Amino acid sequence: MRRCPMANFGKNSSRSSSSNVNDELESATRSSSPIVIDVEELENEDNEVQVEVVNQQQQVQQGQRMHPWPHLESYFKLKSFESEVNAIFTCQLCQPLEQCIKAHLSSLQNLKKHIASKHSIEQAKFEELCKVGSKRGKKRCASPKPIAKDSFFQPVLARPKSNQSGSMTDVTTATATVTTASSRPSLSSPTSKLTVLTACPSPSPASPSSTANATILTSLSGLTTPSPSPSKASAKARPKHQATIWKAIGYNTGNSASQEEIETAILDFVIENMLPLQCIESPSFHRLVKKLDQSKDVPSRRTLGRRMTTAFGFMEQKLNSLLENQSHVATTADCWTSAGQRAYLGVTCHWLEKESNARQHAIIAFQRLQGSHTGAALASELLAIHAKFSIDSKVVMTTTDNGANFVKAFRDYGIACRSLCEPQNQNESSASAAAEPDDIDTDQAEVEDDEASFGFVQPGDNRDTARGEVPFCLPLATVPVADQIELDHEDDNVKNLPMHMRCASHTLNLVGSTDAIAAIEKFPELKQQFRKTIGKAQGLWNAQGRSSTVADTIQQELKKKLLVPNSTRWNSMYNSISQLNDLFEAGMRTSVNKIMISMNKPLPTFQLDDATFLKEYHTVMTPVAKALDLLQGEKNVHLGVLLPTIASVLSKLDAMQTVPLNYCTGLLTSLQGSIIRRFEAAFDNTECLLAAGFHPRFRLTWLKKYHASKCSAVQRAMEVAVQEELSMQATDQASASSDSDNGTNCNNNNNILEDDLLDAVSHPLKRKEKARNPSVKTLAKTIVQDWLNGVWRPSDGVTDAAFKTTPVIHPLFVKFNTPLPSSAAVERLFSVAKDVLRAKRAPLADSTLTKLLLLRENRHLIGLGGSNN
Repeated sequence: MRRCPMANFGKNSSRSSSSNVNDELESATRSSSPIVIDVEELENEDNEVQVEVVNQQQQVQQGQRMHPWPHLESYFKLKSFESEVNAIFTCQLCQPLEQCIKAHLSSLQNLKKHIASKHSIEQAKFEELCKVGSKRGKKRCASPKPIAKDSFFQPVLARPKSNQSGSMTDVTTATATVTTASSRPSLSSPTSKLTVLTACPSPSPASPSSTANATILTSLSGLTTPSPSPSKASAKARPKHQATIWKAIGYNTGNSASQEEIETAILDFVIENMLPLQCIESPSFHRLVKKLDQSKDVPSRRTLGRRMTTAFGFMEQKLNSLLENQSHVATTADCWTSAGQRAYLGVTCHWLEKESNARQHAIIAFQRLQGSHTGAALASELLAIHAKFSIDSKVVMTTTDNGANFVKAFRDYGIACRSLCEPQNQNESSASAAAEPDDIDTDQAEVEDDEASFGFVQPGDNRDTARGEVPFCLPLATVPVADQIELDHEDDNVKNLPMHMRCASHTLNLVGSTDAIAAIEKFPELKQQFRKTIGKAQGLWNAQGRSSTVADTIQQELKKKLLVPNSTRWNSMYNSISQLNDLFEAGMRTSVNKIMISMNKPLPTFQLDDATFLKEYHTVMTPVAKALDLLQGEKNVHLGVLLPTIASVLSKLDAMQTVPLNYCTGLLTSLQGSIIRRFEAAFDNTECLLAAGFHPRFRLTWLKKYHASKCSAVQRAMEVAVQEELSMQATDQASASSDSDNGTNCNNNNNILEDDLLDAVSHPLKRKEKARNPSVKTLAKTIVQDWLNGVWRPSDGVTDAAFKTTPVIHPLFVKFNTPLPSSAAVERLFSVAKDVLRAKRAPLADSTLTKLLLLRENRHLIGLGGSNN
């Protein structure tokens, strides 16, 4: 074995020749002893490197190349190489469907686009995996590698320390030359030079032989060496992080937030205000951030967009985890068309918390609708959304408006509701179904049916609700949709839409607008007075909107602007007339008339009969308007609130029959008949009745006052529901029992068999003995009776305290009261979207709009920007 002696830089003797190269270097650094390098070992290692290069070249020639990104094999499997720089991958998440994606070996962009478009829920995890697998991520995540004992040469870098007097240590340089016979620059080459430079501290009184901070610099002419890595001693000597310039100059930043927190706050600011992403590139915004903290930077638009995509993926994961823990959920859905003629489908999800029964909500979809909005198309989209969040079997009800396309979708592809009445003539229903077109394939499918009554859509019943009819009486049934809808998922089980309910708020709005106008037209005296008074008011409203001078005069005289009716806003006519009535009752009719006279074209003023009509109209319409405002709420509204509210409206209208009215007597009578006609189906629906019966505030007290003959039937339905719940609980308890009780169960079964055998010849049990083990039916009857006799305390609300005496009622309350009687929740989503898609932002991408809306409306769930649930 050939050895090459190195220059001696110290006074100690040479070390043993059995030490490896790195130990010799480190030992020489500490003791300043000669360094001996095994040249043959270096030659062998050099040969291994050459063999590895040849193997790689052969693999390239034979097409046997490895996965360029091994850390992504769980998502994309390498299929083949199209060229030297392009590869074809198959997505593992799309299995069993083989989805091929072509990607350049220097970019992951195509793979990221596929994950974002097809598997958005996995996008956040995929992005993190890409970061970890990158070079920069490996440096961040990987721990410092120890120096290999069999490595060729690992230099040690350290900063020379100053001696006690503050001067730097002396540096001594020595050079060693190794000569071999090869022309190739290697360790065996005769012309190669191995130069080792060591910096040793000069002897000092305190440490005469201290060499712990020596620096060894290596250079091999014509040979590439590994990058230098610090030794353990030098790593401890140097600081972990380099001091920032602000700390170096003594700038006090105080308790400022980190750069990560700053970027999160900026994202929250953009999302909450629905701002364009380009706003953060404004120079004034940069100056604002720098004014607050000069050490922080503003992210670019693209960086903010990537952060928003990551937050969107995290939000979907959070929604999935929340909905996974819910046993019953309800949804609302509606379609909306923007000013730029782009159609969207919005879906909201609602559930009750387990302990407090507080209402929770989330926006689960706001997506573009392409093509005609037929019933089949809407059904397919809704089923896909339910499957995305795995709530197919959890959605108990979906509330929509009275649009003909939604009615068609749930009528053909939904689950039927239950009814207390007997089935009606099936032949009549079949004949009516045959007379109706197969589908609605026009944009006017979204037109709402003003003549349609409120209630649940019955699959197979194609009749619209006619006057005096109750079409919701068919038995519980489902209609398969596999042959009529092309579903995205492959499932042997046929999927159906849940039960459907038309929006109660919209139905009440039809009562207060369409039905009220129709009633006024029937009575000549009422018609004449209505047209005269509303004509004067309409002229005043138009003048305020057309002339700024009139608007300023109204503001100065009345200290407020007048409310103007809007055809698309519920209760708008009532609110406008109510404001005028309040002004007249406050003695400001003279001021209003003064404004009307002072115009360039004076308007006819309000007289005493006009004020009388406005007061009567306000009095008659107030119960309907208050009920509409109550039902379109969300926080404290349940399905069980619907029927008691309608019963209360009818009771108040009936009480007004004794009040003398000059003009609106006919309107009062017509409103009562309209409400009964439109909500008659709901009063016969089992779901609505049970929701009210299991609500701790109402139970059956309201029904005894409104329709006492139905109380016994509803009570029997409640007993059946309690029996089902008791049986389910017993089944769960039996399945949860341990296997150790199997022997006992066998003995009990044998006893039961013996009892059954001897029952015919046994003496009958006494009544008291039978009462000790009541049947499930008797127990359910007792529980329902105790529940109906209970007292509700307002302080308990609908929390667990309201079900303390009868805990078995609580799951039934959650089941039947999770749905909402109104679709106002999704309507509010469209109001936000309308504010975003203005003329200047019309080209906004659909994906960006979806992310902005869902992140903004679900901030309370993901805790973005300090908004915590």
